[in-house]
Amino acid sequence: MNAGISTGNYASGTNCRGTATCGAAAEAGVTPYWDTVVFTELTLGIGGSAIKTVLPGGRPGPFASTTAVWDSTHFAPGSVLLTADATFHLAKYSPPDSKDVTVHAEVSVPIKNLAALYGRYDMDVSPLCWTNNQWDVGDASWNGSGLVAPILEGINHVVNVVTDQGWNFGSLASGLNNCSVVYVHTHGATTYFWTDTNDFHYFYPGAFNNSLDQDVYATQGPYALKPMRLNAIGSGLPPFNSTGNPPITIAFMDACDTGTDNSFADALLPPYTNYYSNPNIEDQAELGYSFTFLLSRTSAVDTVFWHALSEGKTADEARQEAYGAYQGANTPQDYEHFLHVWGDFYSRLHGVYTGSAVPLAQTAWYR
Repeated sequence: MNAGISTGNYASGTNCRGTATCGAAAEAGVTPYWDTVVFTELTLGIGGSAIKTVLPGGRPGPFASTTAVWDSTHFAPGSVLLTADATFHLAKYSPPDSKDVTVHAEVSVPIKNLAALYGRYDMDVSPLCWTNNQWDVGDASWNGSGLVAPILEGINHVVNVVTDQGWNFGSLASGLNNCSVVYVHTHGATTYFWTDTNDFHYFYPGAFNNSLDQDVYATQGPYALKPMRLNAIGSGLPPFNSTGNPPITIAFMDACDTGTDNSFADALLPPYTNYYSNPNIEDQAELGYSFTFLLSRTSAVDTVFWHALSEGKTADEARQEAYGAYQGANTPQDYEHFLHVWGDFYSRLHGVYTGSAVPLAQTAWYR
């Protein structure tokens, strides 16, 4: 008689798996000898809650299993315990005897919901921009990362915020090596964005020049994201990949034109699948703007977008709500031209992943 747990090497995001199993057999050669051993109940528990129970249903058999998909952001940072409790009925005919025995198994799994947030100092700390050959002094409406951080902390993410003046590719590489959520608030284009090495405060009040520029490219060049993320994942598929670093679930490039094509999705979402869904992509999405975004709408849009995700909305639903919050003079014709989603439209940041916008209530954490 045995019970077991099968799960990943770590838990990250809303698409985690856990399976409880049990097996029964007559114990030949053991005194007393039991003629029949069958399971009568198998329960899978996660974090102290019994979430799935299997009963024989008809004639009892020797084996059973039950699997759940669950949301690791339901739990505080640290680890979570998965348990299997199997009850077996043992019987013999001569002399007649019977009894019930319960077997227990458990596995503790580390939780890895880690957010890396980067905001330019001249956007998120002391807003300033060089526009049309003159200086534009901004206000709190330009801020991004400082608003995003508490929302993510509220859904059990460990958050690292970098807004130091002058942060560079090295700073970026340090955070993006081991994270499941990425947010970058900067200036950008289709295939690259700026770090903060050319922060506008280095030039103010004189005229701006781009002599200190350090461009981070999506896939190629000395400062490229894709090689870094490939190394971060290593070999094998999540959640069994060799490095133990989680894949990125949600990446938001809060910069002009960075969502025009799938360059940043290609860079940030390796390996584009997982052990359970291979070769299909599940619960991974990169979002970016496909037009020139007005800085003054940053706080309004980010607040709505990230709150929607924290409430269990999908990436597609969250961008629709963000579109309604933009209300800029240059608002695109529809939400699809406003904020592109590359990857899985149904990716979730909180609430169990379902592969659709329905049918579970958005507060459900397992299925």
